[in-house]
Amino acid sequence: KGELVFTNERWQEIAGMSFEQALGEGWKKAIHPEDRKLVLDEWRESILDSSVFNLEYRFKRPDGVITWVKGQSLAEKNDKGEIAGYVGTITDITRLKKTEEALLASSERYRSYIEVTGQLGWTTNPHGEVVEDMSSWRNYTGQTYDQIKGWGWSNALHPDDIDHTVKIWRKAVGEKSRYETEYRLRRHDGIYRFFMACGIPVLKEDGSIREWVGTCVDITERKKAEEALRRAYDEMEDRVQERTAELAKTNEELEKEKNHIKVTNNLLELFVQRISLKEYLDSVVDIIQQWSGCRCVGIRILDKNGNIPYESYVGFSQDFLKSESFLSTEKDQCACIRVFTGRHERQDLSALTQYGSFYSNNAFAFVKGLTGADKSRFRSVCVESGFESVAVIPLRYQKKVIGAVHLADEREGMVPVKNVKFIENLSYMIGGAIHKFNAEKELKKSQKQLRNLTAHLQAVREDERTSIAREIHDELGQSMTALKIELSWIKAKYSDHVTLNEKTRRMLSQIDDIIQTVKKIITELRPGILDHIGISAAVEWQAAEFQKMSGIPCSVVIIPDEIILNRELSTNIFRILQEILTNVMRHAQATSVDVLFEKKDGRVTLVIEDNGKGITREQISHSASFGITGIRERIHVMNGDIKIKGVPDKGTSISISIPVPDAKGLHETGSL
Repeated sequence: KGELVFTNERWQEIAGMSFEQALGEGWKKAIHPEDRKLVLDEWRESILDSSVFNLEYRFKRPDGVITWVKGQSLAEKNDKGEIAGYVGTITDITRLKKTEEALLASSERYRSYIEVTGQLGWTTNPHGEVVEDMSSWRNYTGQTYDQIKGWGWSNALHPDDIDHTVKIWRKAVGEKSRYETEYRLRRHDGIYRFFMACGIPVLKEDGSIREWVGTCVDITERKKAEEALRRAYDEMEDRVQERTAELAKTNEELEKEKNHIKVTNNLLELFVQRISLKEYLDSVVDIIQQWSGCRCVGIRILDKNGNIPYESYVGFSQDFLKSESFLSTEKDQCACIRVFTGRHERQDLSALTQYGSFYSNNAFAFVKGLTGADKSRFRSVCVESGFESVAVIPLRYQKKVIGAVHLADEREGMVPVKNVKFIENLSYMIGGAIHKFNAEKELKKSQKQLRNLTAHLQAVREDERTSIAREIHDELGQSMTALKIELSWIKAKYSDHVTLNEKTRRMLSQIDDIIQTVKKIITELRPGILDHIGISAAVEWQAAEFQKMSGIPCSVVIIPDEIILNRELSTNIFRILQEILTNVMRHAQATSVDVLFEKKDGRVTLVIEDNGKGITREQISHSASFGITGIRERIHVMNGDIKIKGVPDKGTSISISIPVPDAKGLHETGSL
């Protein structure tokens, strides 16, 4: 009926489907859709006339990989001469097909390929005669060029294969069709080996043949395998029961392997999920318990003090956990302690794996066989808790034990060594995940500390700026004003003294310039308008200052007209606006800027748009973009968001949204 009942792993690899998927008529889905009808027609014909099935076609895997194969099968008969089934093989000939394509592209490339791969390459004239030296053929057969040319090459074939080969070759040359045959070829040492010969005509533009090119591939090993397969088929009836048992065993192993793959995939999926360490460990414990069937599963992690508490567990009683959760690798003695330290003792050896795991499927008998001194090196809490099966498997990161998986069950034989070894294979994955979570935790802690420090430094800097501005205003500003008054008195007193009057006039002018400079410095340090009138007025003032300095029109929309925020938030928004407008003036090449400042639904929004050249993605993410980095840090400290978008030759848009603190944290500015 053509229903598949067995296939090996190599077939499954080529087809891209599992054994279960291939059963029955499922194997037909592996055939390339374009080849499926031809293959099935040929297959049915071989069934009807009991002939050998022999065809080249393509397999197409679900992932899109296409493989050329040569399929061969023959009927298997029982003692009554009736057909009991069909057995067959597929041979991956993808490389051969690619070779043929390469041959069509360039004979020179073909020759290079032949030399690299070690195949025997050949070329002939349009009539099928050798007219050029074939070094690979000559080196293999030991024939000279004079012996090869024309049809002399055929003398290296096995005498029984010459007539058949020459006949097929002449037929291909006459029909200008693909040439393919198998024959035995004599090596230079007199040994015959099987070869598959393939050749195609290279056509001129007018359709006539320019030359023939081809290869001879050594298939001796394949022939031996086919012969061995035939012999195996002859013995198949005598081994039906044995094969059935083997198949059942294979199915069992495949099911176990499937479960292993499922467990591994589940752990890999956990590794990339954004969850906490506790959630990860709880999931790992659940997965291992479901897979292993053990009633009790726990994960212990070594802390900085050398203790090994259970960070996640299932099945263990509270009394057990109370007894075991505070063990120390520095003070206590037990097999589980030595799994962490690696300092195993003589009495542990019979229950250890090469990886350093401790396991026993009959813990009662194990303890009973220990001497009194040896027993003292175990706490025996597991045995006293009734656990017959116990395993402690180390979890490692970069060869260092950072934790352990603990399996326990009252039933005997629940921790077979193959299960222990499978968990050992997962050890570095789980250990790496634990390290990743701990590293992320430390990184977040460091980032939080750094951002807190940044916020503190910004606050200190603003306070220092305010203090300096106040000192300059109170001391230098008043002194300059007093000096101006004194000089004005002198100028009025000695108005008739021309020289002195001119000097005092110039000095008064210089004092006025100094006073303006002092005012500018005070404003840049801490704009008084921000403290005395509020953030809304400060935004409008900064936009006006930007327009005055750059000559770029800058419109401002504030909703509502008067926005009141606390001092810290007002300062940060003002500094962000300053930084963005400075960058626009320096880099944007804009001719207009629009600013929207809005407070709505518990958030304050600042949007700055220009019509300049547009910021690029590289500029946004570049490590040297310190202005953007500073803005991001200010916004992050305030739990806000920032969106930056640039369109080439259209401009840049920067949108900032920050939550407004509730009344408890509000120290408002902006009231007179």
